[in-house]
Amino acid sequence: ELPPPKEPLCPWPAAACVAYSAVMLVAMPWALLYHGVSTRWSSPSQEEVWHAKVAILLVFSALITEMCFLASSATNATYLGFNLPDALQRHRRGDSAFTLSEYTMKVIAATYMGFCGGGVVHTDLFAWGGPRPVYLARFWQWSIAVPILIIISNRPFLTNCNAREVALRCAPAVVAAFLFCWASWIMEVTPSPGVRWGMMFMSFFGAALASLDQLHLAFSHRNEELFGWKMS
Repeated sequence: ELPPPKEPLCPWPAAACVAYSAVMLVAMPWALLYHGVSTRWSSPSQEEVWHAKVAILLVFSALITEMCFLASSATNATYLGFNLPDALQRHRRGDSAFTLSEYTMKVIAATYMGFCGGGVVHTDLFAWGGPRPVYLARFWQWSIAVPILIIISNRPFLTNCNAREVALRCAPAVVAAFLFCWASWIMEVTPSPGVRWGMMFMSFFGAALASLDQLHLAFSHRNEELFGWKMS
Protein backbone atom coordinates (compact mmCIF):
# COMPACT_ATOMS: atom_id res chain seq x y z
CA GLU A 1 0.00 0.00 0.00
CA LEU A 2 1.36 3.39 -0.96
CA PRO A 3 1.86 5.98 1.82
CA PRO A 4 -0.52 8.95 1.79
CA PRO A 5 0.75 11.86 -0.31
CA LYS A 6 2.48 14.69 1.49
CA GLU A 7 0.31 17.73 2.21
CA PRO A 8 1.28 20.79 0.12
CA LEU A 9 2.35 23.38 2.68
CA CYS A 10 1.65 26.49 0.62
CA PRO A 11 -1.05 26.04 -2.06
CA TRP A 12 -2.30 29.13 -3.83
CA PRO A 13 -4.90 30.19 -1.20
CA ALA A 14 -2.20 30.02 1.48
CA ALA A 15 0.12 32.05 -0.75
CA ALA A 16 -2.68 34.61 -1.16
CA CYS A 17 -2.95 34.80 2.65
CA VAL A 18 0.79 35.44 2.85
CA ALA A 19 0.53 38.26 0.30
CA TYR A 20 -2.46 39.73 2.18
CA SER A 21 -0.53 39.65 5.45
CA ALA A 22 2.45 41.38 3.87
CA VAL A 23 0.22 44.20 2.61
CA MET A 24 -1.57 44.57 5.96
CA LEU A 25 1.69 44.68 7.93
CA VAL A 26 2.41 47.88 6.00
CA ALA A 27 -1.10 49.33 5.73
CA MET A 28 -2.13 48.94 9.38
CA PRO A 29 0.86 50.76 10.95
CA TRP A 30 0.51 53.45 8.29
CA ALA A 31 -3.16 53.97 9.18
CA LEU A 32 -2.36 54.21 12.90
CA LEU A 33 0.70 56.46 12.52
CA TYR A 34 -0.77 58.93 10.05
CA HIS A 35 -4.41 58.99 11.10
CA GLY A 36 -4.35 57.88 14.73
CA VAL A 37 -7.39 56.65 16.63
CA SER A 38 -10.53 58.30 17.92
CA THR A 39 -10.94 59.72 21.41
CA ARG A 40 -11.61 57.44 24.34
CA TRP A 41 -15.25 56.71 25.19
CA SER A 42 -15.92 58.39 28.52
CA SER A 43 -18.72 56.27 29.99
CA PRO A 44 -18.71 52.53 29.16
CA SER A 45 -22.12 50.91 29.11
CA GLN A 46 -22.94 49.25 32.40
CA GLU A 47 -25.06 46.76 30.47
CA GLU A 48 -21.96 45.70 28.50
CA VAL A 49 -20.00 45.34 31.74
CA TRP A 50 -22.80 43.21 33.21
CA HIS A 51 -22.87 41.02 30.10
CA ALA A 52 -19.10 40.53 30.41
CA LYS A 53 -19.51 39.32 34.01
CA VAL A 54 -22.22 36.88 32.93
CA ALA A 55 -19.96 35.65 30.12
CA ILE A 56 -17.31 34.77 32.72
CA LEU A 57 -19.69 32.22 34.27
CA LEU A 58 -20.83 30.80 30.93
CA VAL A 59 -17.36 30.42 29.44
CA PHE A 60 -15.82 29.20 32.69
CA SER A 61 -18.42 26.43 32.83
CA ALA A 62 -17.46 25.44 29.26
CA LEU A 63 -13.80 25.50 30.30
CA ILE A 64 -14.49 23.13 33.20
CA THR A 65 -16.54 20.86 30.92
CA GLU A 66 -13.67 20.60 28.44
CA MET A 67 -11.24 19.82 31.26
CA CYS A 68 -13.56 17.06 32.50
CA PHE A 69 -13.83 15.67 28.96
CA LEU A 70 -10.06 15.57 28.67
CA ALA A 71 -9.71 13.85 32.05
CA SER A 72 -12.46 11.31 31.32
CA SER A 73 -10.95 10.49 27.92
CA ALA A 74 -7.59 9.81 29.52
CA THR A 75 -9.25 7.68 32.20
CA ASN A 76 -11.19 5.64 29.66
CA ALA A 77 -8.07 5.00 27.62
CA THR A 78 -6.02 4.03 30.68
CA TYR A 79 -8.39 2.01 32.87
CA LEU A 80 -11.18 0.77 30.62
CA GLY A 81 -9.01 -0.65 27.87
CA PHE A 82 -9.95 1.82 25.14
CA ASN A 83 -6.48 1.69 23.65
CA LEU A 84 -6.59 4.17 20.82
CA PRO A 85 -3.56 4.53 18.54
CA ASP A 86 -0.96 6.95 19.93
CA ALA A 87 -1.41 9.34 17.00
CA LEU A 88 -5.16 9.56 17.62
CA GLN A 89 -4.67 10.12 21.35
CA ARG A 90 -2.21 12.93 20.65
CA HIS A 91 -4.67 14.43 18.18
CA ARG A 92 -7.48 14.40 20.76
CA ARG A 93 -5.25 15.91 23.44
CA GLY A 94 -4.12 18.58 21.00
CA ASP A 95 -7.70 19.54 20.13
CA SER A 96 -8.57 19.76 23.83
CA ALA A 97 -5.51 21.91 24.51
CA PHE A 98 -6.42 24.34 21.73
CA THR A 99 -10.04 24.45 22.91
CA LEU A 100 -8.94 25.10 26.49
CA SER A 101 -6.68 27.92 25.36
CA GLU A 102 -9.54 29.52 23.43
CA TYR A 103 -11.88 29.34 26.43
CA THR A 104 -9.11 30.72 28.66
CA MET A 105 -8.70 33.77 26.41
CA LYS A 106 -12.44 34.38 26.56
CA VAL A 107 -12.45 34.18 30.37
CA ILE A 108 -9.50 36.59 30.61
CA ALA A 109 -11.12 39.09 28.22
CA ALA A 110 -14.51 38.92 29.99
CA THR A 111 -12.84 39.32 33.40
CA TYR A 112 -10.90 42.35 32.16
CA MET A 113 -14.04 43.97 30.75
CA GLY A 114 -16.24 43.06 33.71
CA PHE A 115 -13.97 44.25 36.49
CA CYS A 116 -12.08 47.09 34.77
CA GLY A 117 -15.08 49.13 33.67
CA GLY A 118 -15.00 47.77 30.14
CA GLY A 119 -11.24 48.24 29.82
CA VAL A 120 -9.83 50.39 27.02
CA VAL A 121 -12.76 51.84 25.07
CA HIS A 122 -12.59 54.09 22.01
CA THR A 123 -15.29 55.85 20.02
CA ASP A 124 -16.68 54.72 16.67
CA LEU A 125 -17.30 58.13 15.12
CA PHE A 126 -19.05 56.84 12.00
CA ALA A 127 -21.40 54.24 13.45
CA TRP A 128 -24.92 54.07 12.08
CA GLY A 129 -27.14 56.05 14.45
CA GLY A 130 -24.33 58.01 16.08
CA PRO A 131 -21.07 57.38 17.94
CA ARG A 132 -20.79 54.19 19.96
CA PRO A 133 -18.15 52.51 22.16
CA VAL A 134 -15.55 50.11 20.77
CA TYR A 135 -14.12 47.69 23.36
CA LEU A 136 -10.47 46.81 22.73
CA ALA A 137 -10.76 43.59 24.75
CA ARG A 138 -13.28 42.14 22.32
CA PHE A 139 -10.90 42.50 19.37
CA TRP A 140 -7.99 41.20 21.42
CA GLN A 141 -10.03 38.11 22.25
CA TRP A 142 -11.19 37.62 18.65
CA SER A 143 -7.66 38.05 17.28
CA ILE A 144 -6.58 35.04 19.35
CA ALA A 145 -9.75 32.94 19.31
CA VAL A 146 -10.30 33.03 15.53
CA PRO A 147 -6.78 31.74 14.69
CA ILE A 148 -7.17 28.99 17.29
CA LEU A 149 -10.47 27.94 15.73
CA ILE A 150 -8.80 27.81 12.31
CA ILE A 151 -6.16 25.45 13.68
CA ILE A 152 -8.80 23.26 15.32
CA SER A 153 -10.84 22.99 12.11
CA ASN A 154 -7.75 22.32 9.97
CA ARG A 155 -6.26 19.59 12.12
CA PRO A 156 -8.66 16.78 11.06
CA PHE A 157 -7.38 17.14 7.49
CA LEU A 158 -3.72 17.14 8.55
CA THR A 159 -3.56 13.85 10.43
CA ASN A 160 -0.67 12.62 8.25
CA CYS A 161 1.44 15.68 9.10
CA ASN A 162 3.77 16.21 12.03
CA ALA A 163 3.49 19.23 14.32
CA ARG A 164 5.91 21.33 12.24
CA GLU A 165 4.01 20.62 9.03
CA VAL A 166 0.68 21.42 10.69
CA ALA A 167 2.09 24.73 11.91
CA LEU A 168 3.48 25.64 8.49
CA ARG A 169 0.24 24.71 6.68
CA CYS A 170 -1.96 26.65 9.11
CA ALA A 171 0.32 29.68 9.54
CA PRO A 172 -0.80 31.72 6.48
CA ALA A 173 -4.50 31.62 7.39
CA VAL A 174 -3.75 32.06 11.10
CA VAL A 175 -1.68 35.21 10.53
CA ALA A 176 -4.26 36.57 8.07
CA ALA A 177 -7.02 35.97 10.65
CA PHE A 178 -5.04 37.74 13.37
CA LEU A 179 -4.53 40.73 11.07
CA PHE A 180 -8.09 40.99 9.73
CA CYS A 181 -9.41 41.07 13.31
CA TRP A 182 -7.16 44.04 14.10
CA ALA A 183 -7.99 45.64 10.76
CA SER A 184 -11.63 45.61 11.82
CA TRP A 185 -10.63 47.36 15.07
CA ILE A 186 -8.78 50.07 13.13
CA MET A 187 -11.83 50.36 10.89
CA GLU A 188 -14.01 51.17 13.91
CA VAL A 189 -11.67 53.53 15.79
CA THR A 190 -10.14 55.55 12.94
CA PRO A 191 -11.16 59.22 12.58
CA SER A 192 -10.60 58.97 8.79
CA PRO A 193 -13.54 57.94 6.55
CA GLY A 194 -11.10 56.76 3.86
CA VAL A 195 -9.23 54.51 6.28
CA ARG A 196 -12.53 53.22 7.60
CA TRP A 197 -13.75 52.06 4.19
CA GLY A 198 -10.33 50.70 3.23
CA MET A 199 -9.94 48.69 6.42
CA MET A 200 -13.53 47.45 6.17
CA PHE A 201 -12.81 46.06 2.72
CA MET A 202 -9.45 44.59 3.74
CA SER A 203 -10.96 42.97 6.83
CA PHE A 204 -13.67 41.28 4.75
CA PHE A 205 -11.10 40.32 2.13
CA GLY A 206 -8.82 38.75 4.73
CA ALA A 207 -11.69 36.76 6.19
CA ALA A 208 -12.61 35.52 2.71
CA LEU A 209 -9.02 34.45 1.99
CA ALA A 210 -8.67 32.57 5.28
CA SER A 211 -12.00 30.82 4.67
CA LEU A 212 -10.99 29.98 1.10
CA ASP A 213 -7.75 28.44 2.36
CA GLN A 214 -9.70 26.26 4.78
CA LEU A 215 -12.12 25.15 2.06
CA HIS A 216 -9.22 24.37 -0.28
CA LEU A 217 -7.59 22.23 2.41
CA ALA A 218 -10.83 20.41 3.19
CA PHE A 219 -11.84 19.66 -0.40
CA SER A 220 -8.35 18.47 -1.28
CA HIS A 221 -9.24 15.53 1.00
CA ARG A 222 -12.75 14.99 -0.39
CA ASN A 223 -11.92 11.44 -1.55
CA GLU A 224 -10.94 10.27 1.91
CA GLU A 225 -13.19 7.84 3.74
CA LEU A 226 -14.02 10.18 6.66
CA PHE A 227 -14.43 13.35 4.62
CA GLY A 228 -18.09 13.84 5.51
CA TRP A 229 -17.42 13.34 9.21
CA LYS A 230 -14.51 15.78 9.17
CA MET A 231 -16.50 18.42 7.30
CA SER A 232 -19.33 18.22 9.83
